[in-house]
Amino acid sequence: MRSDESFLLDMIIAAQNIREFTVGLTQEQFEASKLHKSAVIREMQVMGEAARSISQEMKWLTLKLHGHKLLECETG
Repeated sequence: MRSDESFLLDMIIAAQNIREFTVGLTQEQFEASKLHKSAVIREMQVMGEAARSISQEMKWLTLKLHGHKLLECETG
């Protein structure tokens, strides 16, 4: 069984890939590029699969440690 750390690493790598795929693109260029959109969607799928696989314990720990940041984002 894979560790939470490996799933978190998958998420980080996928986010880095998305940044690399989109750097220098305008929104219009991105929207016009089937290749870029497909690549970004695939990396988002990787992130979702990894997030879904993280243990409940790690999810609760993350919420406990960083939940206040989520609330700050929601309230502005």
